[in-house]
Amino acid sequence: MPIYGGTLKVEIVSSESSSNLSPRAIAPEVSSATTIAVLNQVLPVDCSNNTVLVTPPLAPMPGDIFAVSDSRGNALTNNISIDFVGASQFLHGRSQNDILNNNADYREYLYINAVIGWVRK
Repeated sequence: MPIYGGTLKVEIVSSESSSNLSPRAIAPEVSSATTIAVLNQVLPVDCSNNTVLVTPPLAPMPGDIFAVSDSRGNALTNNISIDFVGASQFLHGRSQNDILNNNADYREYLYINAVIGWVRK
């Protein structure tokens, strides 16, 4: 039943690591076949010459984030895969990977908990 004329108090609860919900730093560009993303950083990936497999940050905590960017605009030809399955982490509550497969793709991920895992922002 709706309540009219009252005041709704909302409390936002966050962990220390989630006080800023967008990546604050840019990591060095990578072009190797495999790499590990770093929390709170954008990982620019050069996939001009090969596909790239990115492992999400290990041991995430609720509120943690990371981002991956196709820095040279070649993901349509050479995909960038985010290997949640190999890292034993979930994406949207399921054991699945994510693929950047459009040129200049950019994705941010937010860690919710061990049951849901990461979600795309």
